[in-house]
Amino acid sequence: MSLGSSRLFLASGIGAFVVATMFVLDVLHPDYEILYEGSFVTSACPEVQGKKHCVGVYQFAIANSGEKRQDEVRVLWSVPLDPWAVKVNPTDLIASTKRRADPVVAPAPEPGRGGYLIAAFEPNTVLEFKFTCAMCSLEELQALKDAQVNVTGKGTVTETEPRWTIFGRAMRNLQRVVRLML
Repeated sequence: MSLGSSRLFLASGIGAFVVATMFVLDVLHPDYEILYEGSFVTSACPEVQGKKHCVGVYQFAIANSGEKRQDEVRVLWSVPLDPWAVKVNPTDLIASTKRRADPVVAPAPEPGRGGYLIAAFEPNTVLEFKFTCAMCSLEELQALKDAQVNVTGKGTVTETEPRWTIFGRAMRNLQRVVRLML
């Protein structure tokens, strides 16, 4: 075997190995998976004219990190969200040039509980909810801080920061590929 054909054979073998490894890692990726996390960005309760008035900003991110579209995902908080103004921003979980339709997000409260229904939740999509209250009572602020969040959808639903989780998985997968190549 000549030196040129040896190199070609070696390059082909490495290429086939990388493709097979990427296929295995792709097979391990779930069809249905939701990742979510919520936390306060800021809150303060200054005293104005002898009375405490609170301001607060709470962010909640939810991602479809699975391979398939989620037709219905429900998010319920254990407290009403009436005093909170809400903005929702859909973005990519992993930057992509591929166009996708934005999910349909609708308020879906239950008695004594705030909630949202998310429909047509495409893969690789993050919804960033920003809850703002400019004139809350201390009790309303504390209620959201202490609230339980219940997320339901198909497949696995995990409370974890979506972007950092995906980044960590990518680094772990890269490490596996590099380790297998050595």
